[in-house]
Amino acid sequence: MRVLFFTHPGTNSRDILLDMALGFEKAGHEVIQWELEPWANLFKSAGPAQKQVVAQATAMFSRFIEANRIDLSIGMWANALGSLAHGFRDGQPVSFFELTGHPHLMFWLDAPHWAGGGSMQELFGSPLLRTERIRHYVNNAGIAREMMEVLGFGATIGRRYGINEDVFRPYPEQARKYDIVFGLGPGDGKPSELMLRELESDDPDVDAIRAERADSVRPKLVDCAQSFAGEHVGAMIELFLALLDRRLGPPGRPMLDDLAALESSGHAEAGRVLRANPKALVRAFSLLRSIDAWRRAFTITHLSQRLNCAVFGSASLEHWPCRATMLGDLQYQDMARAYSSGLIGLNAMRWQDDIGLNLKPYEITASGACLLCDGRVGFEEAFEPGVEAECFQSPGEALQKARSLVGDPDRARQMADAGRARTLRDHTWSAAADELIEFAINGPRRLRQAA
Repeated sequence: MRVLFFTHPGTNSRDILLDMALGFEKAGHEVIQWELEPWANLFKSAGPAQKQVVAQATAMFSRFIEANRIDLSIGMWANALGSLAHGFRDGQPVSFFELTGHPHLMFWLDAPHWAGGGSMQELFGSPLLRTERIRHYVNNAGIAREMMEVLGFGATIGRRYGINEDVFRPYPEQARKYDIVFGLGPGDGKPSELMLRELESDDPDVDAIRAERADSVRPKLVDCAQSFAGEHVGAMIELFLALLDRRLGPPGRPMLDDLAALESSGHAEAGRVLRANPKALVRAFSLLRSIDAWRRAFTITHLSQRLNCAVFGSASLEHWPCRATMLGDLQYQDMARAYSSGLIGLNAMRWQDDIGLNLKPYEITASGACLLCDGRVGFEEAFEPGVEAECFQSPGEALQKARSLVGDPDRARQMADAGRARTLRDHTWSAAADELIEFAINGPRRLRQAA
């Protein structure tokens, strides 16, 4: 199979896409890279003639994929879609891929809900995203379902991500300096006074913190409901507050399941109105999920006050009393070396979605560290708990399991070896390649038949 990757400028996201391309090569497919940056520069410099230049570039690209017998293209987010001219059919825009019959897979490393700082929301409901020739890939079935059911996307596969085992590998020469190493991204807010008090306890009161967060979210949900037409405001307020009550239960239930349960118990009309307004739905769901957004910063801070921890990444924890050693913002290729400097690699999430794992668990295990991971739905499909990795449901449980591993480094190293073996077997890009190609070209029906 000959696969073209639309490679974009940038840092980590570009590196991840290039790792994916390399994995496809290792799986036996021929890979061609098409750099988007020169095109973007050309279009910007075209001035008033930009529309004509884009059309000419698109025609050139069409001849290229035909002459080189490209079977499939893959691009991050909507980068490729936005770089090619579209046509129209029956008054509706039609993508280049649909017009030419060329299959294209959109890789949503960040879900469209929040990708590009929310700029992708302008595409919700666009016929360009809901075609036979464009399919979508995201890391979990919950977000995939939201994309298809309410955001107007076409066929979407929710499948775990992969890693490049040549980049994420152990560094035996790297001294074990830390009990725990954690890679930190942006987005953590400030702690409340309650959070600061609970950090002093070995077993923090998670329910109290979540209840406090719910109190702060409640008026914002009411404001969100006010954006609807007058006759719907009261019903929307009732629906949003009922969703908030359900959200205070154990985390990990897909948001659409909560919405469907309320629709069947008196909120059917409000649910219908919400589903018809995808931007408002994403806003409301984001507010509801934010009652657990504190977990990442809290967990690493809590552990850092009791164990020898290190943190790397582009963000900081300046507002938190974190005692971890700050390793700074590392290059993508240096992250594995950082994980190799710790006995344990921590994956704590901000719960922007409800289920599934991000990339970190596979990066940590491939790097040879013992994985201590948020115990989300999907964890047990990726790793055998207690054998290949450990998981936790609260900061207190994370501390208990971390102390156990630090106190028994031989067991931690055995678990690290088992976790790495599992990742090399099941969680590389080369292991994912054939399934993604099958989905992109033939769709979910063929995948179900194969299963």
